[in-house]
Amino acid sequence: MDMVNNDLLILGIYLGFNNNYEEAIKYFDKALAINPQHVDSLWGKGECLKMMNQFEQALEWYEQALAINPQHVLLLYGKGECLKMMNQFEQALEWYEQALAINPQHVLLLYGKAFILLEYKQFENAYSLFNQANEIQPNQYLNDAFLAQYSNKQEQQ
Repeated sequence: MDMVNNDLLILGIYLGFNNNYEEAIKYFDKALAINPQHVDSLWGKGECLKMMNQFEQALEWYEQALAINPQHVLLLYGKGECLKMMNQFEQALEWYEQALAINPQHVLLLYGKAFILLEYKQFENAYSLFNQANEIQPNQYLNDAFLAQYSNKQEQQ
């Protein structure tokens, strides 16, 4: 049973990484039909829905999975990202902080929190988190996006 779920999960993740979210969801649903508490499939379905801008639905799947495993960093990150994309920055920040308490070196969480701190015009704290993430794992796309938003927010001040 686990082997089948893992195969379905891998196929779903592969399709999701290739932006074929609707097909990926079909594989996550197949895995969930076998085991409705398969946390990684719940996460995968939430990720696909998030990428399809179906944030409310994505949040439901993250919450269902978090009820099973409240320490799953990718679920906490996914929920935080959804909330950030919905401009619910305060709530997103809470989820990022909860996940960072578990894994303080998680690069995407550090970047995500830095972007939110920019929204609150906490430039020094945001830049500090950005540097911390960049030291752990440089990412040119995120660096460019952060620096552009950093400059933009400072100009608005």
